[in-house]
Amino acid sequence: MLVCSSAYEALLENVQFIHNPANFYVSSRAVEGITADDPKSISSQEMTRETYPSEIYIQAVSKANEEEQLPEGRETRSTFIKMQREDDTLKKLWSLAEQQKNSVKIHNGILVHSEYICGENIDQVVLPQCKREEVLKMAHDVPLGGHLGEQKTRQRIKYSFYWPTIKQDVKRFCESCKICQLRKPITYRDRVPIQPLVRPEIPFEVWSVDCIGPLEPPSRRNHHFIICAVDLCTRWAEAIPVKEISAKTTCNVLLKIYTQTGFPKMICSDQGTNFTSKLSEKFLSVMGFHHVFLLRAS
Repeated sequence: MLVCSSAYEALLENVQFIHNPANFYVSSRAVEGITADDPKSISSQEMTRETYPSEIYIQAVSKANEEEQLPEGRETRSTFIKMQREDDTLKKLWSLAEQQKNSVKIHNGILVHSEYICGENIDQVVLPQCKREEVLKMAHDVPLGGHLGEQKTRQRIKYSFYWPTIKQDVKRFCESCKICQLRKPITYRDRVPIQPLVRPEIPFEVWSVDCIGPLEPPSRRNHHFIICAVDLCTRWAEAIPVKEISAKTTCNVLLKIYTQTGFPKMICSDQGTNFTSKLSEKFLSVMGFHHVFLLRAS
């Protein structure tokens, strides 16, 4: 596709450009498939002058013959312009560009947004919605992307591209990245100071109960959840797999556990619906348990 060649190279150049806002030279490999000997290609003088990746990107698209089919997986300039024109999210920008307002303009038929970054006026190619996910993956997921945070990923993209919801889309993409979620450290302090629970002196007198799940994949018997109960004195744990975490299932599990260990005086749990339902309240009241609700983890 169009973004897979020159756009990818532009993003790779930005790895160096983000940390050094000075101008740099773009090599001839910045536009894949276009050579200096090709009469339709960018001239060698254009390729050696100081320029930005987005300018090379625009030139590469502009030099392509509108009617000529490019190799499989790529698109013509007219196809890309058609994508921009037909994108409902860009209609307002097209209107502003025709009025020459809000730093939006039309460059050789392509919708372009201008923005000052680090003191330099950068021309950004406005991406249609169908191309945004691909650029987000290039800027964040590739080995040179480094799985940077929201701000740095957005900064990298904005040296070459722009679209109206870029801030929200980059935030959503970074927050939903599985690798980032597994490796990202918790850097904020708890808003409410944590108070440790007083450890009981008598075993099986105070229990903490919680639910784990949904588990993917489920067990062979289609268990999607685990109800876990821990005695706060001995740290004895009971884990019962269940198919659902309804109030009825929770009450049956607690009854099964406590008929073996003895009935406690207090149960601590979060404010899940399986603990706050009328059935659970009635069950705990009949059994004589004192129920303490803990704050839900943020």
